[in-house]
Amino acid sequence: MNKTLHTIQVITKIGLVIARVVWIVATVSIGLSVAAMIAVACGWTDLVAQLGAIKIYGLVKTDGAVTTNQAYLLLVAVVLLLTGVAVMAWFTARYFARQVRVATPFTMTNAQGLQKLGLIWLIGSVLTSAVVSGVVWGMSVAWHTTINFNDSVDGGVILGVMFLVLSLFCRYGAEKVGNTAIIPPDDQAQPNQ
Repeated sequence: MNKTLHTIQVITKIGLVIARVVWIVATVSIGLSVAAMIAVACGWTDLVAQLGAIKIYGLVKTDGAVTTNQAYLLLVAVVLLLTGVAVMAWFTARYFARQVRVATPFTMTNAQGLQKLGLIWLIGSVLTSAVVSGVVWGMSVAWHTTINFNDSVDGGVILGVMFLVLSLFCRYGAEKVGNTAIIPPDDQAQPNQ
């Protein structure tokens, strides 16, 4: 394996680790946010228990500046946003794992995978933002409250465009080295082939 291909593989493995970490953190954060939503819904926002000098408070502390409805609304927005991130990170990890197995990015299958990943990030970022904004707006109107929540899609759109551009380079590389065959993903491969 030449030096450049080795460097590409190292970067791909780093990307795989980062995508898996993002997926795990997003998934755990969704669970914690749902637990906090349950705590807010049940009214467990103040002191829950006291053991001697140790005071145990609820998962969410509301005070005069933040109402219970606002805290709940913010948590709903966070869960929706993290769900979008978790889904996109899962697809990213799946692509990088496949690319590590193939050992070269210069195949038509990898180029198509990058193209799909770019579209997933572009569409997923915009769609997640639209869903979050719509739900937050609807709940704000229904509860007569507002929150300041910024769910910018810039990062996801930039990442999507980057993956789309990289797919063109991979496609060009596949054509140059003659790896133009489309290899079905491992989970779609036919038995006995």
